[in-house]
Amino acid sequence: MFKFKASYVALAAVLTSSVVYADPTSYTHSSGATVIDIEKPNAAGVSHNLYRDFNVGANGTILNNSGDDVSHSTFGNIARNNNLTAGSTSVILNEVTSKNASSLKGFIEVNGQKADVVIANPNGITCSGCSFVNTNKAILTTGKVNMTDDGAIGSYTVTGGTLTIGENGMNAANGYAVLLADAININGKVQANNALVSAGNFTMDNSSGSVTSAGKKATLIQMTVNPQYSIDVSSLGGIEANSISMVGNNIGFGVRN
Repeated sequence: MFKFKASYVALAAVLTSSVVYADPTSYTHSSGATVIDIEKPNAAGVSHNLYRDFNVGANGTILNNSGDDVSHSTFGNIARNNNLTAGSTSVILNEVTSKNASSLKGFIEVNGQKADVVIANPNGITCSGCSFVNTNKAILTTGKVNMTDDGAIGSYTVTGGTLTIGENGMNAANGYAVLLADAININGKVQANNALVSAGNFTMDNSSGSVTSAGKKATLIQMTVNPQYSIDVSSLGGIEANSISMVGNNIGFGVRN
């Protein structure tokens, strides 16, 4: 199968230092889906992928987590990911480094070994009709991903950004859905086995799930005349899960349903 490297390289120079970011290799499968050959995992089993843009269209996206060719029951043949000669990964971290928000309108499927999928974009994320296949956890966050010294995801720190679930909803019915943002608007159905929704300014430990609030205070106008909510669930929105945890972490802010 023909592949091409559709990479965007952004150079950011600050005085004496520079950082180079390159999108992972991707190509369009014969089914119309976009296949992304994720980066090889580090010692902690995390494949860390940096993007200028991360968007999912109606034809969906396949995160290729297989070092072998796969005959997929739906998509046919999917060529092996040559980055994974030493083995698959257990966590696929997709991090946006530009100023562009993410729009997720189709399925996101892990090809090969099941893995956690993290999409981190401080500029905002809108999921309307997105679904997650062959994932343990689907984590959408506008926060900063804090890595430990050994390369694992240690925590998430949220200080801004809006996460919106559109009218077509989010389907993570076979896994755990985690939504982490300063403000979360749920205008469609979220389906998951278990769900955690945490909004405001906070840090969440990735291992324990414990949340430490930054304690941002609301103004008197925000609390009385024009109240704002960390988590806003519209009349058409909702969460269907075996267990649901919802936390609004800003003082004076809360949850509206």
